[in-house]
Amino acid sequence: MKKIALSLLGASMIASSTVTADPAAFIGVAYGFGGNFGLTAKVLSSDEEDTGVAALGATYYFGTPTPWGG
Repeated sequence: MKKIALSLLGASMIASSTVTADPAAFIGVAYGFGGNFGLTAKVLSSDEEDTGVAALGATYYFGTPTPWGG
């Protein structure tokens, strides 16, 4: 089970590692330090290359006492 989870995590990291200078949004799979899985959504904003990026995101962890993270 852990091998499948790690391969899904790796695939989601590769799929979301595109380079762009326009605002972008993505949805992915999250793996918490306590062994919990969740869904994450993030928005990144940058209109110019070689500048800082503002980011906003939220994660919902399944089956935890506090399911939301930011």
